[in-house]
Amino acid sequence: MSQVIKKSDLELILSGAAALQARELTEQTMQELEGIAEEETDELPMSVVYEFAQDAVGIPQEYVERYIQIKFPSRERKIGSANGIGAKPTEDSVIKTYSKELLDSLRKSSPLETFELKSPNSFPTFYRVAKMTERGLFGRIKRIKSKDNLAYIFRAYSRMVIYDSFFTEACKEKIEELQRLFRDSEFNITDIRYDYPI
Repeated sequence: MSQVIKKSDLELILSGAAALQARELTEQTMQELEGIAEEETDELPMSVVYEFAQDAVGIPQEYVERYIQIKFPSRERKIGSANGIGAKPTEDSVIKTYSKELLDSLRKSSPLETFELKSPNSFPTFYRVAKMTERGLFGRIKRIKSKDNLAYIFRAYSRMVIYDSFFTEACKEKIEELQRLFRDSEFNITDIRYDYPI
């Protein structure tokens, strides 16, 4: 007598079988995936993603697009979805967004320099980092790390203090964009001061 299953188990069996098939396909195609990206970057153009999904795994482009919209929404979609349900950003959300975006702006503006963000969740401070060597006692060479403070966000007052004109030049457009983005938020950073000679 052949095995039988309950109708109620059919969905579970089909989902499980599909998951097993997907895992096998994924393991077989991971080596192909590693060769797709250029060595200098870990980013892939969407055309490559769509082509790989269709050819290697048999997933149509529309399903890839739908999943990306849910899992990796664009900034515009995030804003639209939040506004659609009447949600407002928390102080943490505003501070984290400013911190990430301004650090990205610094790095893009001067790619040969190193920039760090200290305490991104409490009182974010942006630094330019220089690694140097100097001779210490008895002529020994020691490596030191010097940090120049560029700016500081004082979240209690939604205030930013800028200590270096480079920060202003590198981040001006991004700050204006973020101020527009959070214009209706009580946590928007609108009090910006500079502490460098003009």
